[in-house]
Amino acid sequence: MPFGNLGDVVHGWVNKVTHRGEVPKALDPVPAPAPQRIQPKMAGDVISTSDTAVVASQLTPEARAALDSLGPLLQTKDIAGKNTMLDHLANLARNDVHPSLAEAGLTKQTVLSQLVRELKDYGLEHQSYNNTCAPTACQLYMTKYHPTEFTRHMTGLAKDGQVDMVGGGTLKLEPSSIKPDGRGDRSDIDRLYENSVLDTSMNGRYDNAKDEFFNGAHGLPEDDVTRFLNAATGGVDGKFRTVNADGETIARMAQPVTDKGMGVLVAMKWPMPSEPNAAHELLVQKVQPSEVDLHNPWGKDEHAQPGQGPARRVLDNEGSIAMDRSVFDQYAYSASIPA
Repeated sequence: MPFGNLGDVVHGWVNKVTHRGEVPKALDPVPAPAPQRIQPKMAGDVISTSDTAVVASQLTPEARAALDSLGPLLQTKDIAGKNTMLDHLANLARNDVHPSLAEAGLTKQTVLSQLVRELKDYGLEHQSYNNTCAPTACQLYMTKYHPTEFTRHMTGLAKDGQVDMVGGGTLKLEPSSIKPDGRGDRSDIDRLYENSVLDTSMNGRYDNAKDEFFNGAHGLPEDDVTRFLNAATGGVDGKFRTVNADGETIARMAQPVTDKGMGVLVAMKWPMPSEPNAAHELLVQKVQPSEVDLHNPWGKDEHAQPGQGPARRVLDNEGSIAMDRSVFDQYAYSASIPA
C-alpha cells in the first residue's frame, strides 16, 4: 500500500525527503538495443489470420481466451495511426525478447500472455508492495484509454529494450528491474513498465533493489506525471498541466474530462497509521455531484480498511472505489489535467 511524504508531493511507500537539487549517481548504461531484426509486414486495417495464429501460439490457454475476447480492439491503431494492436503483438511474437530479458529468464510467451490478459482487464494491473502508485496510475491510464499505444510501449520495451514515445522522449528498460524482485505479486510487465516510467523522472535514475531513486526520493512528483502523460499521448488528449489546488477546484476541473469518458490522475492526502502525512496517486474515472469514482493502483489489495487513507467504498476486487465528494474535496490536492 505505497504512499509518500505530502510535503514533497511524492507518491510512494516511505516518507523520505526528495532532494531535488542532488545529482543522481552515475549508473551503468541501459543495455543497448538488440541487433536489428527483420520486421514482419504490418497488416494495417486488415486482421491477418496468420498474425492472430502466431500470437495465439505464444499464449497460455487463459491468455488465448483473452485474445479471442479482444475482438475489434485488435484492429485499433496506435496514436500515430501507423499500426494496429495485433500488428504490435505479432511483431513481438515473431521476434525474440531483448537479450537482457532472455538472460533473466523472461520469454516472449510470458510477456505476451501477461500483456494480452491486461489488455482484456486493466484491473489486473497493480503496484503491490512498491513505491509505484504514480507510475501504476500512468499505466492504468494508458491501458484503459490508449490500449494500442500501451501495447506499442510494452512490446517495444520487450523486444528492443526501449521505445520512443509519440510526444517525445524514450522509455527504457530499467536495468535493476529486469529480474523478478520477489516484492509482492505484480506481473513482470507491471514491474518493467512502471519502473521504466519512474526512470523518466527529474529525480534521475531509479533503483528497484531499494525501491527508491538514487537521490533518496520516493515516487513521482505530479510534475513528472504530467510530463510523462504529455510524452506518452503526444497531445491527443490535450496538453496536460499540473494543477495544485483544493479538492473542490480539482473536481470541478476534472468533471468535463470525465464527462467525455476520459480520466484524470490525482494526488491525494492518504494518511496511514504509521505515516499521517502520506500521499497517494489515483485515477479519477467519473466526477458526480455526490461522489467521485476512482481506480486505486492498489488493485486487488484495496480493501478500504479504516485508518488507511480517506473513507471510501470498494466497488470490485480490482481497485475500483467510490468516495463522497466532501471527502474527495478534503483530501485531493494536485492533479494532471488536460487543457
